[in-house]
Amino acid sequence: MIREANENDWVEVYDLIVELENFSFPQESFKEIFYKNIQDQKVHYFVKEVEKEIIGFVSILISNPLHHCATIAEVQELIVTKKFRNAKVGKELLCFVEQLANENGWIQIEIASNIKRLQAHNFYIKNQFPRSHFKFVKKINN
Repeated sequence: MIREANENDWVEVYDLIVELENFSFPQESFKEIFYKNIQDQKVHYFVKEVEKEIIGFVSILISNPLHHCATIAEVQELIVTKKFRNAKVGKELLCFVEQLANENGWIQIEIASNIKRLQAHNFYIKNQFPRSHFKFVKKINN
């Protein structure tokens, strides 16, 4: 079952994000951002459950960039726990996002992926998300 995430899901989502990034974030900061975003109408969090265990997560940011002159959805995170990879859970989450796009009139779904994640790139291409853009990032040390 895929359902909207709620405030009680933050620990399981934290664990999935740590698995994705291979990095432990400060839990209090993560929790604060999670709670803030869950209240934001432009951010949508969904979890995939199997027998009440969260095994997947997708976050979507909705925006209206001028260069599209319409509403788009950006998948900011998509993670399936290692135990359930290759079980079509990622595909199910992408299909769910596409269904939301159709229901809400979003004209495009965008996904950025770290340049190192070659398996993820192949997964997205296989699921009809061709490479069409470059993303450039500059870190700012505050």
